[in-house]
Amino acid sequence: RKSYCLDPDPMGSIPLSDRERLFGLLQAREAFKQCIRICAYAINNDLGGEHELFLPLAVAAHVIYARPFLHSYGFGKLEDLVVPAKHRPAHDRVLEYRHKVFAHRQLKERKKGDPKATVLDYHAVYLSVRGPQALTTVAEQHPDSDCFRDIHTLSSTLLPKVRYHSQKIFKRHL
Repeated sequence: RKSYCLDPDPMGSIPLSDRERLFGLLQAREAFKQCIRICAYAINNDLGGEHELFLPLAVAAHVIYARPFLHSYGFGKLEDLVVPAKHRPAHDRVLEYRHKVFAHRQLKERKKGDPKATVLDYHAVYLSVRGPQALTTVAEQHPDSDCFRDIHTLSSTLLPKVRYHSQKIFKRHL
């Protein structure tokens, strides 16, 4: 099946705000589809925290899931309100891991109203002394193995919503 575009700017007649919203929804659709595939693979293969692919797939799932909810120039951003209330705790947990562990590796966070920074418990430094040698390792707190089920559920719940809203925009401008 081939697609042809005769108009050099096929979306030129669609208002910029709708184009940005549509691109954001299409980006979200692709992100949620990728998350569903990643999580299904991890769940079907019973990947535990010790498996060599657990962390890379967990990082990928968290980062990809969060993309539609982050500000990006040229793309509309999904509002957290699209997430049903019963899924909010899992959604917040996924975004927190993405922001504080996987994407930014921040060690300190300012709390509202507290001028002092507090150390987060997401990272640890291990020191091993072997004779005259000292070895250090920086370790991240890994999400639990249920993270794949949570992200799969979130993505599966949100995918039909973004499809519905993108189809509404398409129909409005056809």
